[in-house]
Amino acid sequence: MSADWGTGLRLKLENLVDTFVVAGAKQDEVFDAIIQEVGSLRAAYERDPDPADDEVQ
Repeated sequence: MSADWGTGLRLKLENLVDTFVVAGAKQDEVFDAIIQEVGSLRAAYERDPDPADDEVQ
């Protein structure tokens, strides 16, 4: 991955927000939802950093 991955991330986030705003969501609500989901993803990762390694039962 390039050293400037942060710029790519920012551009993808801008596109994500724009997609939902164009569809009728309020920008503030989209930002709040992204922040909430990132928190949930982080918590899930801390519990199980590589779920693909888990045994399937």
